[in-house]
Amino acid sequence: QLASLRERVGSCYEEFHFYQGCVLIMAALRTTNQAVQAHQPWRLRAAGDEAKLRWLLAQCFDSLRISGILLQPVVPRLAARLLDKLGVGAGQRGWDCATPTLSPGAEDRQLSPGKTVLFNKIR
Repeated sequence: QLASLRERVGSCYEEFHFYQGCVLIMAALRTTNQAVQAHQPWRLRAAGDEAKLRWLLAQCFDSLRISGILLQPVVPRLAARLLDKLGVGAGQRGWDCATPTLSPGAEDRQLSPGKTVLFNKIR
């Protein structure tokens, strides 16, 4: 799903169907959430399955990174906060970077320190 997301969202954006592009991104994020729920990283950690835990977290980070890049034209400040938190540098935020990049060592990515709020609570 992530491998073709850039092209599918790009086609929507080119036709000014930004909503449909966002729907595709949200579908990819829901799939990522389902993977987290299915594999339960908290249980992987408790069981000592470090390799599977690191793989799952790397997949999640990559999904968030790609989604953040693709959301930049629609919600630039939100996307920037997400990409900052993920430690994605300015030179790695271009449209051509919105492809899966899992490779040896990708599992070592870490969130930037400090608290980041993407959405404030509605009161």
